[in-house]
Amino acid sequence: MTPLIITDGRRRYLFRGKDIHTDRGVISAVDILSSSDGKVKTHLGYEFSVREARSEDYFHHFTRTRTPLMPKDVGAIIAYTGLKSSDVVLDAGTGTGILSAFLATIASKVITCESNPHSARVALRNFRTFGIDNVEVIIGDIRRLHFRMKFDVITLDLPEAHEVIPHVSEYLKDGGYLVVYSPYIDRSAEAMRALQNFTSVRGIELIEREINISKRGIRPNTRVAHTGYLVIARK
Repeated sequence: MTPLIITDGRRRYLFRGKDIHTDRGVISAVDILSSSDGKVKTHLGYEFSVREARSEDYFHHFTRTRTPLMPKDVGAIIAYTGLKSSDVVLDAGTGTGILSAFLATIASKVITCESNPHSARVALRNFRTFGIDNVEVIIGDIRRLHFRMKFDVITLDLPEAHEVIPHVSEYLKDGGYLVVYSPYIDRSAEAMRALQNFTSVRGIELIEREINISKRGIRPNTRVAHTGYLVIARK
């Protein structure tokens, strides 16, 4: 069954085949499954919309084991690597599985590696919940894993990424992209130095601010917007 999101504009709920209990009443699972116009009501009469889950919902509804990449950083990875539907991706440092899930909406296959068994199991459940079937989860240290294929894109979300780069580079196709994400600039600098033999290397930081609209006017949100740095290199 296609995953469904139930929302009233204030909150979003992931439908898991059971009645949904909200602060505005209970939504019957039978009503959700039989809805023909994309609308359902709680037993108190409040209306909710039924929507097919999209990739944005991964970020809000995946069970988390650590802080995931933000959509803005995921979008930059997709854009700067020119990810295609025929691409095969190696993602090291699965974590919650957010990046793998987003990449899997475009790539033909994603192989993701996670050294923490608990995180790997949680990520696998997340993929199954949303019907993502083109992600393969491998439990193990990427430095000790070997592959019989080469990848179009390799992503590393690891604290020791600069140490991993020499090992994974041999599995990257000529012309392919290797991307490193890190919340720390010194780690990013180490990664850039480790990638000096690539044809092009760039480091970027993306700043995102939401826009607040109120009776007083329109202004940007002033909260801290830094999440991390991306190093993008082409072989």
